[in-house]
Amino acid sequence: MAPASSRTPSGKTADFKLPTRHSRPPSFAIRRALVKAKADLNMIAAPFMISDFFKSNRPGVLYASLFMLAIATLLGGASRTDVFAPLAVRLAAIGVIMWLVWTRPPGQFGLRWIHWLLLAGIVAVPLLQLTPLPFGTWSTLPGREIPKSLFDILGERPAHPISIAPDRTLNSALALLPAVAAFLLGRLLDSDGRNSLLALTLLLCLFSAALGLLQVAAGPGSALYFYAITNRDAGVGLFSNANHQSLFLAIGIVLVFAWIGRLIEQRRTVPRGPAIGAILMLALLYLSIIGTNSRAGAIMSVVAFVGGFALLPLRRAGVPRWLIGTALGLPLVTMVAAGALLLTGVVLKDRFQVTHVDESRIDHLPIFRRMVSDQFPVGSGLGTFDPLYRSYETPDTLTFAYLNAAHNDYAQLAIEGGAAAIALLAIFVIWWLMRFMAAWRGIVGNREIYRDIQRQGRAASLVTLLALVHSAADYPLRTAAILTLFAFMCAMLESPPSGARSHRPRVARSPAAAPQ
Repeated sequence: MAPASSRTPSGKTADFKLPTRHSRPPSFAIRRALVKAKADLNMIAAPFMISDFFKSNRPGVLYASLFMLAIATLLGGASRTDVFAPLAVRLAAIGVIMWLVWTRPPGQFGLRWIHWLLLAGIVAVPLLQLTPLPFGTWSTLPGREIPKSLFDILGERPAHPISIAPDRTLNSALALLPAVAAFLLGRLLDSDGRNSLLALTLLLCLFSAALGLLQVAAGPGSALYFYAITNRDAGVGLFSNANHQSLFLAIGIVLVFAWIGRLIEQRRTVPRGPAIGAILMLALLYLSIIGTNSRAGAIMSVVAFVGGFALLPLRRAGVPRWLIGTALGLPLVTMVAAGALLLTGVVLKDRFQVTHVDESRIDHLPIFRRMVSDQFPVGSGLGTFDPLYRSYETPDTLTFAYLNAAHNDYAQLAIEGGAAAIALLAIFVIWWLMRFMAAWRGIVGNREIYRDIQRQGRAASLVTLLALVHSAADYPLRTAAILTLFAFMCAMLESPPSGARSHRPRVARSPAAAPQ
């Protein structure tokens, strides 16, 4: 293009060039930086915007799911039967189940035969344990010698259920209602609805993390603790148990990676603003895990980081392999070193040291084996561990601390549920392993919707893995909050029904890739 010309006052012709890309004024660079920053902020806030948060092909199911998750998390942080708050969660679950049954025939729940089998087993086991048996039949069951002798002293021979404490078994059966409601809702959610559910879970994790830090800062006498019986020397957040809080925060770590991974997939690049936001969220979660004084939480945070990092599609974003290795290796080495210092007592010894209560849990394992053997194959009844264990205590095992749960849900399930519960658990584990491997198999398709569903399944597989591993040393699934979330994640291990999948247009890869 020829240069333009103009006349000067002296009559001479002056040539000048049109502005080029490299000669743009500084104000243009400032405006461009502001536009990019605004785009990054919009990208961070997009999953949490009201218009996008409630986007779904099935809005009624989404609203019910968000309500169920919120009320379970806010009110279901305790596992004790004498806490009133879980009653609201159970009433909400009953309302949701009645609404689903009333508005949909059984064929529209998106359930396969394995789902029906597991749901039927969950209902059947407590019902069988609550069915009254003739005294002669009941007294011959294993482990009924002590209660039989009491009835003999009283001279009574009443009909009695299999459970040695029917009221506790009924309470345990009702405690499963939120899980049933969550699983049914989760199977009906489309991919957009699942993303909204994951976003709400992440928000609740961050809120619980911030609350935990405030509790630590305010001290043991703070009014920020929601439950009377709690770990007042730690930041428990929305829970009554610090270990359950640490698991919830580890789940939040996975969800942070799932959130930023979705943005990377959409943009085909690593967006700077959301990446900084993800780092800040991870820092909050890790600091709050330290505040729980939980050794299990310190270990699970490393597992959550490694698994969550695998959710990032960095190769599709064009990130070099060496940079991926560095981004994974440096934080991982730092966390392992910090965890080693904490667990060995070199740092914060008074917070992470092993106490006599922790050692006694290992000493109780032989007692648990004897309890399983004595109650097999019918079990003592769901929820009856506490009164049953008291009959096995000896003067050597008596302490000022009481054991309200086995701190090993698999052992406790075998004690209380017997052969039926063990068989049901085995069926569930086989199904879970198959879904876990399917989630991490190759790419299911090139469309964004399929990659989104796969990422949701992988995040759900990691969340359920953390809960199942933690259950070997504690009882997190006996809280309505984690049990409800676990059921939602189990539902997300399966692809949504074909009629529930969202149909969304592809987004631009990045500002550079968009038309100028």
